[in-house]
Amino acid sequence: MDVRPMNIVVAARTMLGTPFHHQGRAPGAGVDCIGLIVCTAQILELPLEDRTDYAREPSLDKLMKEIQAQFTKVPEGEHQWGDVLVFWVNPKSKHPQHIAFLTDKGMLHTWAGVGRVVEHHFTDRWRKRLVGIYRLPGVK
Repeated sequence: MDVRPMNIVVAARTMLGTPFHHQGRAPGAGVDCIGLIVCTAQILELPLEDRTDYAREPSLDKLMKEIQAQFTKVPEGEHQWGDVLVFWVNPKSKHPQHIAFLTDKGMLHTWAGVGRVVEHHFTDRWRKRLVGIYRLPGVK
């Protein structure tokens, strides 16, 4: 299947408004930030291994190890819609704990703070927490 960047955004947008549910993998019923990425990959038939053996607040290196094992790091300035943004959320540790899709409008993610999948501008608040940008397997 030829997956273009906008295909990823369109597939992810089908889950807008889906409630937050830790380890959720049910579009429309409940997903977490990783579940949003996994479900989008499944919709597009992209080869992504799914794991649900993680705590609500991922261990300090587990998320990054999985991302580095399965995704391709995007060189600075070469990002495109549908790429995966990796963030730290805890200012004390600054270890990666959250992921989102980059979109033409900003970013799309399951945000536990608002309890659902949302899309909004990629603000400075999020930019300063960015750890890296990665591409899903099977996307050129």
